Amino acid sequence: MIFTLTLNPAFDLHYEMEEFLPESENYVKRALKSAGGKGINVSKALSVLGCENRAFAVLGSENSAEFLKELPELDLSVIETEGRIRENITIHPECGRETRISLDNFFLSSEILRDIEKKLIPLLSEESIVVFAGKCPKGVKKAEIVDFLLKIRLAGARLVIDSKSFDLTDLSLLKPFLIKPNEEEIKALLNAPGEKLPDAAKRLNDVGIENVMISLGSEGIFYSGCGESFTVKAPEIMPVSTIGAGDSSIAGFIAGICRGLSKKETVCLAVASGSAACLSEGTLPPKKDDIERLYKAAGEGLNYIKEKNKKEV
Repeated sequence: MIFTLTLNPAFDLHYEMEEFLPESENYVKRALKSAGGKGINVSKALSVLGCENRAFAVLGSENSAEFLKELPELDLSVIETEGRIRENITIHPECGRETRISLDNFFLSSEILRDIEKKLIPLLSEESIVVFAGKCPKGVKKAEIVDFLLKIRLAGARLVIDSKSFDLTDLSLLKPFLIKPNEEEIKALLNAPGEKLPDAAKRLNDVGIENVMISLGSEGIFYSGCGESFTVKAPEIMPVSTIGAGDSSIAGFIAGICRGLSKKETVCLAVASGSAACLSEGTLPPKKDDIERLYKAAGEGLNYIKEKNKKEV
């Protein structure tokens, strides 16, 4: 069973306009609103990929009913707390890059974290995968979150982490099954701005992170793990929105693992899922037909490096 954890959910507001002019009045042509948060987005994509999963989310009681109306298709375990679910605003001009405005006004208590632990841990086994996605919310110490995630690993579950909140010491302790940093994040994580990606990824493998996927944006994904490394180039597309693409990539990787695909096939599915998400408006999940179409194209963009030939690269 796959579980996702979203401790810091959000309403995603997506504003489309002809152009965005700072310090000027801007008019929105179209507005989209959806319930999200990184773990929620992973669960949506997993459902499209046919993977049974359950999403755990902490919701502010003031507007939780509105949030839940947006997610009738998810198997959702809700823990309510005081306050309001935050909002993320994405400004999407017809010409130009997206601008992201994120509110950081959600608080979580230690008591709520313990409540999640009591509900989740008994459900876990060696067959479980748990995705922790998004930053740690205010109100709890990072050490408490790390301790919580360690209990998940001790229960036998494979841990997937997609969060900027943890440093190399934390990841060395947690030894996640999968992480998905981008180029900037991995260099900051290792404090090695000039290090080449294969070497950086290998260092993370060496501290116990089994699978490292480095997002290259529109260029695709670099993968390192299990004695091999390779790049899968992203298919050429005309993106509608890039928000949530990384979450769908994680879902694609997990789906590949659950289907028993090879690592190369699994990462191709991750790239196809992330690329397909870029063809959906706002933070809507990728469409199954788009994933299937782009999967073949991703496989054609595979640049494989065997570990034994790594010195030649």
